Amino acid sequence: MEKTVDKDIKIVSLSLDDIESVDQLCKECEDYFLLHDGCLHTKKNLEEIFTSLPPNKQPQDKFVLGIFYKDQLIGIIDLVRDFPTIGQWIIGLFLLKEKERGKGIGKLIHSTLSEIVLNLNGKSLRIGVSKENVNGLKFWGNLGYKKIKESNMKIGNKLHKVYTMVLGL
Repeated sequence: MEKTVDKDIKIVSLSLDDIESVDQLCKECEDYFLLHDGCLHTKKNLEEIFTSLPPNKQPQDKFVLGIFYKDQLIGIIDLVRDFPTIGQWIIGLFLLKEKERGKGIGKLIHSTLSEIVLNLNGKSLRIGVSKENVNGLKFWGNLGYKKIKESNMKIGNKLHKVYTMVLGL
């Protein structure tokens, strides 16, 4: 899959063959891993981006998408179709390099991602955001996502209060 966002940004399917590029990206996003996992990213984190699936889902339901700016990987999206229900797609990870945040790139990418999901018969998007991720909560809220559930979840070495947020497309 490849989708143009604008003249300089595109979204491209990634595979395990791209793990070295994703590792470099994660090194530039350690703030995220420290916030969520309580430690720097690990090889396990990298592999899970490509292989982790929710219950009853198959590899063909998962999309790992690279966000490229002028052929440089600046972000990654982990997306699973029809989870937890048919028509709802879950964003497992939406990660941009720290230096690319706050520029409106995330909003542009999300708009294109929404188009992709709609074209593949998706009806809504879902994401879990930890209470500690104040910037993430603001970002998703500004895009129109609504909190529908609150739960406690252990991620890495940390226990988090996580808000499930949903956006109808």
